[in-house]
Amino acid sequence: NPKDSKTRPMVREKFAEKVVRYDLSEFKMLHTNEDLFKNNYQMLNLKQLNKAIDSMNIKNEKRITDFSGQLQKSYYTKSFNYLTQLDSNKVKSTSVDALKKFTKPQQLSIIEGAANIARSAKQYADSVAGDYENSESLEYSYLAEWHRKYTLSIACIVLFFIGAPLGAIIRKGGLGMPVVISLIFFISFHILSITGEKLVKEGKMLPYQGMWMATVILLPIGIFLTYKATSDSSLFDLDAYINPIKKLFVRKKSHEKTE
Repeated sequence: NPKDSKTRPMVREKFAEKVVRYDLSEFKMLHTNEDLFKNNYQMLNLKQLNKAIDSMNIKNEKRITDFSGQLQKSYYTKSFNYLTQLDSNKVKSTSVDALKKFTKPQQLSIIEGAANIARSAKQYADSVAGDYENSESLEYSYLAEWHRKYTLSIACIVLFFIGAPLGAIIRKGGLGMPVVISLIFFISFHILSITGEKLVKEGKMLPYQGMWMATVILLPIGIFLTYKATSDSSLFDLDAYINPIKKLFVRKKSHEKTE
C-alpha cells in the first residue's frame, strides 16, 4: 500500500547466503530459588537426613510430654475451678452422690459445663493426634529416603547379578530372550520397591523391612543365576527338559517292539 510506505516499507533482498541473528535473551532460563526445595527430604544427604530425623524425634517426644501436661493443667484445673465457684464445700465431698447436693439449676449447669470441657479436651486431643500423625508420616518419608541411599546402590549390583548370568545361560533367542526375562525381573523389582516404600510411608511396615524387601527377595535369585552361569547350566534351555521326555518315549516304543 503506497500510503503506508513510510511506516511499513516493502524490502526485497537478493543474496546467496545470509546469516540471521536473533536476540534470545527473553528465552534465558531462570533458575528456581534453591531455598524453596533445599530442605525437601529427597534433596538431603545422609548427614542432613540423620539430623532431620533426630530433630523430629525430639519434637514428637516433646509434643507427647506437653500434651499430657497441658491436658491436666488446662482442663482438669478448669473443671475443678468451675465446681469450686459453685460451692467449694460440696466439691470437697468424696461421696458418689455429690451431684445431688446441688440444686437442679446447678446440676444442669455442672453437666453442661462438664460437657463443654470434655468437648474442648477432645478437640485438643484430636488436634495433637493429627499433628503427631503428620509428623510421624513425614518422619517415615525421611527414613525411607535414608534407606533409599543404600538400596539403590545395592540394587544395581543385584540386578547386574541377574542380568549378566541370563545372557550366558539363555543360549537361544539371540539378544531378545535375555532382555525380555531381564525386564521381567526389573519390573518385579520396581513393583516390590514401590509397594515396600508405600507400606513404610503409611506406617504399616518398618523402614528397613519395606525399603530392603525387593533387594532381599531378588538377591538369592541373582546368586542362584550366577552359580548356574558359572557351572554352565542349561537352566533356560528347553531342549534340556524336552530331550529326556523324548528319550523316555523312545525307550518305551523300543521295549514294546522287542516284546
